[in-house]
Amino acid sequence: MWVTNVLTDLHTLETNEPLVFLVGGAVGVQEGVVVYCKSTLTDYVLFKPWHLVDPRLAFIPRFFFMRNKQIIDNADRVIILTDGTEDSEVDRAISYAEKRNKDLTVFTHSDAGLSTV
Repeated sequence: MWVTNVLTDLHTLETNEPLVFLVGGAVGVQEGVVVYCKSTLTDYVLFKPWHLVDPRLAFIPRFFFMRNKQIIDNADRVIILTDGTEDSEVDRAISYAEKRNKDLTVFTHSDAGLSTV
């Protein structure tokens, strides 16, 4: 899976500082990150949208952006892995990370191969 390849490359580039991945709780790329972390014994913190934490809450789309803000606010470096499809949540997360002056890298996977933005 392309997610594993990206994370393996990133992991080998890191310094001797402790590495902890902060990931969302949705399906897709996040699942790949969790599998990678478990297989390499790398620490991770799972941030779930509020309606998944408290099932009494009704689903509200902004819960996903609120989760993304928490992840970005708690990160030293923001790495976004996306499949390249149009996604307003990804765009909003990129914009928010830029506004917070975070070190930001976006990896986009497409049929043509992996590219860095």
